[in-house]
Amino acid sequence: MSDNLSSPKSKRRAASHPLDLSLHREPVLAILREIIAAPHALSTTAFNKLVRRHPRPDGGLYSRSELISVYRQLAGADGLPPFSEAIIERLRRKPVRTSSGVTPVTVLTKPFPCPGLCIFCPNDVRMPKSYLSDEPGAQRAEQNAFDPYLQTYTRLQTINIESTSAPAPVIDAFDDVIRAREDRQRTINQGMAYANAIIPEAQGQAQRLVEQGQGYRESVVAEARGQANRFNALLSQYQQSPAVMRERLYLDAIAEVFGSTPKVLVDVASDSPLMYLPLDQMGNGGSGTSSSGERLGEQGELDPRVLERLRSGQTGTSSSSNSGIRREGR
Repeated sequence: MSDNLSSPKSKRRAASHPLDLSLHREPVLAILREIIAAPHALSTTAFNKLVRRHPRPDGGLYSRSELISVYRQLAGADGLPPFSEAIIERLRRKPVRTSSGVTPVTVLTKPFPCPGLCIFCPNDVRMPKSYLSDEPGAQRAEQNAFDPYLQTYTRLQTINIESTSAPAPVIDAFDDVIRAREDRQRTINQGMAYANAIIPEAQGQAQRLVEQGQGYRESVVAEARGQANRFNALLSQYQQSPAVMRERLYLDAIAEVFGSTPKVLVDVASDSPLMYLPLDQMGNGGSGTSSSGERLGEQGELDPRVLERLRSGQTGTSSSSNSGIRREGR
């Protein structure tokens, strides 16, 4: 790979014979002035046009190495600015060779003897077979002791990547593609954020439902087992004393039914004394106070017929003996 614009013959000539400034001063100074005056490093096409406008008097074109050598000698004289590494970099750097952005990089291995005796193949003991020591890639390899990493690093330092913006006719399409890519990535990020927020919540709700179901199952199973055990216990007792157990079950059922009703039944007989019932306390759970009696008058009253029967002291039949004092809640 060549780093200069002139032919290998002219490069070998430049490497072995420095330029004669008496002959090459004017064209080289013209090239240097235009390169230094340019606002940025020249592209390959612009540099080729420049050196073709100022060719060598003895034929051929000037190479970058020749221009750098003359600049080092004439810096600060003949209208050139003082020596500057920035100008050296501008003279040395080259833009990307292809529009695709792919730049070849030459990396040489250490030289090893070749058993071939080809007449047309260069044979330099310092270089690998078929390479000349004055070629740019070979010189770079020799300066870096044929280290592949250092050769690549040095080569990349000489490359000046031009603007990678799209051409003007298609810049709108490129912008649309970039915006679409950004919108796509933003939508993906929003979806991932929503998923990260909703999935843990749904997993927690599912876990709670599972735990509630397990708790309900265990409670139902435990209650069913308890009822079965109670039934088995009652069954054994019923088998021993059926009549007693029937009476007990009847009384338990009646107590359970009437335990939650607000009515009070009183059997009134002719020969029995009038019984005083603390209806206010019975209606309020047995905690009788002065205010509870007042609430009784507000919430319920005795049947007038019962009061009349109690006052007159009449004796009722067996059916009337079952009449009672009832307290009706509003």
